[in-house]
Amino acid sequence: MYQFEESDASLLHAALDRAMSADQSYPRTISARHDSARQFLTREILKLYRAGERDLSALAASAAGTLRNHVQAQESALRVAQPLPMGETDDA
Repeated sequence: MYQFEESDASLLHAALDRAMSADQSYPRTISARHDSARQFLTREILKLYRAGERDLSALAASAAGTLRNHVQAQESALRVAQPLPMGETDDA
């Protein structure tokens, strides 16, 4: 099991706070205040930290970018073209 020290915890909390506020700088915001978004950011920050990243800005920016990509992929999947019902055509 991975052991965190007190200094690790403060860095990770600061990265999470910065990642949650990072969405305010984008034209189309993603609400990082929801529990699911917060959990996603936490997992991403911990994954990056365990991989060796220690820069606060890099942790926050990478996690926020990954969240945005994840949300955009979900939205794209919902926009998949739906087939027309039988008998209807688009010949107008």
